[in-house]
Amino acid sequence: MDVFKPMVKGKRSTRWYGKVFNPVTKKYRKVALGVTDKQVARKLLKEAQEREEKLANGMIDTLSEQSLQVILSVTASEGTTFSARGSHSVTLR
Repeated sequence: MDVFKPMVKGKRSTRWYGKVFNPVTKKYRKVALGVTDKQVARKLLKEAQEREEKLANGMIDTLSEQSLQVILSVTASEGTTFSARGSHSVTLR
């Protein structure tokens, strides 16, 4: 499937969209790619389709991704500082 610009309130959208096929449900899902460059939109659509196929085949664990996002959002709201190797540190705000 290729990228497209839908009509929004009677005008052509400035952002590119695409349709990602879900192998489990056998249906397409419209995704907003959020970019104005067609080549970048095609690349993002390809990555989204590959991710959808990996999810369907069980190659990506969605639970671990969600838990990591929750941990990062909680620590960011608390302003926690992480130390990496060496003397570098990162403060989340």
